[in-house]
Amino acid sequence: MSRFLALDPDARGLFVLAGTVTKAGPQVEHAFALPAGPDDARPLTPAGMAALGVKLKDALKQAGIAPAPVLLVLGRDRVIFKDVNYPPSSPADEPAIVRGQAGRDLVEALGDVLMDYTPLPRRATSLNAESDPLRQAQVVIVRKDVVVGARELCDAAGLRLAGVTPRPYALAASLPESPTGGVQAVASVWDGGGEFVVCRGLEVLYARTLSPLAGQSDAALAGELKRNLTVYAGQRGAAAVEVLYVAEVAVHGAAGRLADLLPLPVRPLDPCAGSLTTAGVADELRGRFAAPLGLLWLRGHGPVLPINFTVPRQPKAAPTQVRFKALVGGLVAAAVVGLLGVVGFLELQKADDRIAGLQSQKADLDAELKRSELDMKRLAAVDEFESRQVVWLDELYDLADRVPDVSKVSVTLFDGDPALAAPKLAPRPGQPAPDPKLAKLAPVARLKISLRGADDKAFQRAYDGFQADKFYADTKKTIQGDAGGKGQLFELQTNVLHRPPADYLRRLGVTFPTRTAPPVDADPDAPPAGDDELPGGN
Repeated sequence: MSRFLALDPDARGLFVLAGTVTKAGPQVEHAFALPAGPDDARPLTPAGMAALGVKLKDALKQAGIAPAPVLLVLGRDRVIFKDVNYPPSSPADEPAIVRGQAGRDLVEALGDVLMDYTPLPRRATSLNAESDPLRQAQVVIVRKDVVVGARELCDAAGLRLAGVTPRPYALAASLPESPTGGVQAVASVWDGGGEFVVCRGLEVLYARTLSPLAGQSDAALAGELKRNLTVYAGQRGAAAVEVLYVAEVAVHGAAGRLADLLPLPVRPLDPCAGSLTTAGVADELRGRFAAPLGLLWLRGHGPVLPINFTVPRQPKAAPTQVRFKALVGGLVAAAVVGLLGVVGFLELQKADDRIAGLQSQKADLDAELKRSELDMKRLAAVDEFESRQVVWLDELYDLADRVPDVSKVSVTLFDGDPALAAPKLAPRPGQPAPDPKLAKLAPVARLKISLRGADDKAFQRAYDGFQADKFYADTKKTIQGDAGGKGQLFELQTNVLHRPPADYLRRLGVTFPTRTAPPVDADPDAPPAGDDELPGGN
């Protein structure tokens, strides 16, 4: 046995039936109506369904009804019925073929709707069922947002949506079984409308909504029913309706009054009669429980509802193909896993060998580094020695270029003192050597130069040259006094910065005298004239 809640929503409110489904029929436990408020949204639209679900949850709690899976009824005005013909096909391919036939003339986009169908008996296909190979199915189409609203209603109430079925199928299931297996009709009428269904057993042959005027008087209802019966009778191969049921309380007598106005037997259908608990349900609303009760009958008739939009029929592979594909897939998966395992083992072995090789290489490099520490210390000492070396010959050469004319200014003293500590460029063992070009230059020697001469400008040029040279720092000048009629004495003091020989770039411009041939009678061993003094030299 399975317990369900059957819900039938419409503009009047929400009609709830709680019962247990058995093979003998449903055993109803509770029934109540939840009237709609003036501000409630239209039933089964996404807007407002959460608020209606909260109301339903509170009503169930107040009535002491335990939660259960929900079977929900959809009104005829919410769905589209369409009969389609299709060629015989396998159960696996049939849903796709039926859906393709139903979607041909559909106005709605296929992505916005849900479809489900139920096959029709061969006798409903044509007048000659044996010679006609086509099959026929009744397709029902609904917009997705309607089912979304149903889900939001159940989610807000804390319930699980198990089925969504059109009301015509539920009304057909609520009718007593015909002893002759003939065609029957049922009318469910309420304020604001109603529904009219013609069926043969659980097969829906015709379904239409009733206008709001149908519930205002017996004459209006009879006229509406006559028109629908006439439309049904005009269909090809339509069988005559044997009896018409009106969902109502028997004491109201609407069925008796309609019997005088319609050309067929009319009987009342009271779904609340017998074991149904009707406390708190108004008599005029008791007929509205026919659809929920029929939905419970449908669920007890078989595990699958004829139309269920929560799990519509979908194409699927044949069982043999599924097993074969599953077997092949399993074998392929096992082969892939095995191959990946072998490849992974080989790659792991390669990684272990590579790690062992790198560890051995590291040990060799550590030993070589330890052996080379002494050499690195010696090289560091050499680098430190070179970093405080001054090439004094190049300094003298540059000074000769700075004082080119000794007749104006002559050098009387050149005193170089390498007493300053040089910058340490040598790295520690194991560290890379810094780039000497990027290291900050520091003085490594002191240089004192005394000059004598009467040309102050020549002395100033020599001083400015030391000032502008980047390899000298803290250059100072001092006037010593008179040089005894030979001009004045000047003194320059500066700090010399270390630089390699390649950075001495000055070029001494000296014009050598032209050699002349000695006289014939001259002494061949005598030095040539003019060799004792070079103009511009120092």
